Amino acid sequence: GCMIWSVFTALSGQTPAGKIRDQVLVSVRDAAQAPAWKIIIRQLTSAASIAYVALTVINGFGVVIDVGGYYFATYVIPGLLLSAILLDLLASVTPLRRRLLDWALAIRWADGEGHSFRNYKSPGGTVA
Repeated sequence: GCMIWSVFTALSGQTPAGKIRDQVLVSVRDAAQAPAWKIIIRQLTSAASIAYVALTVINGFGVVIDVGGYYFATYVIPGLLLSAILLDLLASVTPLRRRLLDWALAIRWADGEGHSFRNYKSPGGTVA
């Protein structure tokens, strides 16, 4: 249900949490509303990260993805995936104040100020 809600809110430049907090995702380059495909990629990646961590915990930190080779499947892949998830989340508490995924997609949060989010334009043309 959350992924369906994510798709519908992505069309207005938001995520479900952004809708509740009255914030919109905007492009870093031109301060316009972020395209829906970037928001959908962001939400799918977040959902996959949560699912991977949950499966890893339920499975006892065992092999979740088996691609052959004991060492590679048991240590390398889970280590790389968990490190990427952790670095992505920790970047939000650095001075950047953005997830690495948001940086890669060139999007960031802006206050919605209670108005319509269609074709959002920042008041000064820049993103806060």
